[in-house]
Amino acid sequence: MEVVFSLHAKRQMKWRDISEGEVKLTLSDFDKLEDFTRGQKNVYKQFPDRVIKVTFMEEAGKVMVITAVVR
Repeated sequence: MEVVFSLHAKRQMKWRDISEGEVKLTLSDFDKLEDFTRGQKNVYKQFPDRVIKVTFMEEAGKVMVITAVVR
């Protein structure tokens, strides 16, 4: 499935030093999934030094990453 990053997500990833690879790994091998709002979902992944949270939604066969943050 294709992963598309919103401009907001790209900015947040740059500011928080989160790579596209970390986001894709979080989407494919998450530790926790929760419904968020309006079809959006949050996934969490524990990395050795931090937890990454990715907010996304699926549309037209694509995964649109809305934001990514460090928890």
